[in-house]
Amino acid sequence: MPEANTRDRPITVSALAVLGAWLFVVLPSIYLPEGAFLSWLQRWQTLVGATVAMIAAALAYYNTTRSIKHARQIDSEKRARKHAALRAVLPLALSDITRYAAATVNELKEMIERCDREALPKNSATSALSDEAVPSKSLDVLAEFIEYSEAMDARLVETTLARIQIHQARLQSLLVSDRSAHGVVTRHQLESLVVDAAIIYAGASSFFAYARRAAEHPPIELVWDSVGAALHNMNVWADAYPRVHEDLSRREKASPSATEMSTYSPKAGAR
Repeated sequence: MPEANTRDRPITVSALAVLGAWLFVVLPSIYLPEGAFLSWLQRWQTLVGATVAMIAAALAYYNTTRSIKHARQIDSEKRARKHAALRAVLPLALSDITRYAAATVNELKEMIERCDREALPKNSATSALSDEAVPSKSLDVLAEFIEYSEAMDARLVETTLARIQIHQARLQSLLVSDRSAHGVVTRHQLESLVVDAAIIYAGASSFFAYARRAAEHPPIELVWDSVGAALHNMNVWADAYPRVHEDLSRREKASPSATEMSTYSPKAGAR
């Protein structure tokens, strides 16, 4: 119905213009005596001028609204194509993020094994935990995906992106503490970072079905079972790393969903 009304609008405006010309120009010129038309026109010039102005305003309004609607339609189509393009490359970006999470977990596991009681010996942190490990191009894809996803709930992508940035900042802080004369890296800090990485891994993995068009809508919640599965995928087993799984259980009891940022350890290393 709205499309039909839009198509009928120029016909209505044209009909009003023709009717105005017929009433105020053609009919008076036909039926009024010679010379009387100019007298009539002078007498009713205010009404004639107002009618012409109204018709001109209507035509201007129609042309303006049509231009605005056309521009909006073009912009909407461009955004839809951009979203489709981002969705097409999303599996590659998600794969990079899961590899990043798994790589950091592998390094953290090695450091946990090096711990002497409850602390990591000085200068034992691996240099692989650097900014070069961050899949920056994939993060840009996620950021663009959020920008062009106004028609869907992208909170899970937003929180995953935020977690990656926080996680990397904490890894850098760990390196600084390891190289500092007064810094201490605790075993608990390393174990907490493993769980943080598992949440990132699970958040990225949960989007694969939507990215590969196996699901019509993206997920909006991240369940704790997915985080546990992520630990298993990265070979972090409960018998080998019981305290990591205890950390996960504590977070699960504190919040029913792993989506909220409150489930992130507020300060790695703090008990």
